[in-house]
Amino acid sequence: MRRETYTSCTAGRPGLLPCIESLPARAAMLRDASACRRCWLRPLIGPSPANEGASAAHGGVGVLQLHRGDVAYRKGETLHALFVVREGLVKSRALSYEGQDKITALHLPGEMFGLSAITTGHYIFDALAVESSVVCAVPFALLAEHIQHDVVLERRLFQVLSCASGRHQAFSEAIEHLDAEERIAALLLNLSERYSRTGHDPDVFPLPITRVEMANYAGLAHETVSRVVSQLQSDGVVRLSDSLARILRRDELESIASECDWSDHCKCDFFGC
Repeated sequence: MRRETYTSCTAGRPGLLPCIESLPARAAMLRDASACRRCWLRPLIGPSPANEGASAAHGGVGVLQLHRGDVAYRKGETLHALFVVREGLVKSRALSYEGQDKITALHLPGEMFGLSAITTGHYIFDALAVESSVVCAVPFALLAEHIQHDVVLERRLFQVLSCASGRHQAFSEAIEHLDAEERIAALLLNLSERYSRTGHDPDVFPLPITRVEMANYAGLAHETVSRVVSQLQSDGVVRLSDSLARILRRDELESIASECDWSDHCKCDFFGC
């Protein structure tokens, strides 16, 4: 799959956005930079506190436009940047013991990914777009340079590292001993909560993943997920269609998932927090 080139942001731009003129097909969607103005990475837009020319030398914060299936990075590549989802949805993928693809995480708008590469210097998963997405790319050298001079930025990075690294492991462990219906309910509630932080109605939110991807992430068979979703829809609990999820009876869905803590307790890496 193709990986499009970065478009650098500059000091004159309103936040973590590419030049609007470079994205004619998405210009209308990208003109609202309110989330970017509130992003915790905002200090990286502009000259380095140590050297005004350093940011340009590192390439600056840029943007990667991805279509479904396009790759942000592959397992084994050298760490060159950390990424924040600006629009769309990105999944991290690993190879299971059985030699099958396994979705290890779903990254929503405002969430940072690629963090696990900091330990080894190499990405340990593949990162692919689930749908057409816009991803901000933060050169790691640029980030490392700035945190030497910005205590607030350094503290926030440590918070994100500590919190976000455990987000997906915690959810996987939470649903590990649940039955199929409980897993699907927990997954929908978890995504509902996370999407609500981006301004979506918690009862109506994007769900661009296929039934196969949902099964993969939840650790279930595709046929099982189809059966469970059909039953939940038949009971009037949810409606899943056109890449959109509607929770019609939240109390019932929460009751089904009551045996696990499906909440996302990591709140420090979202826009505006």
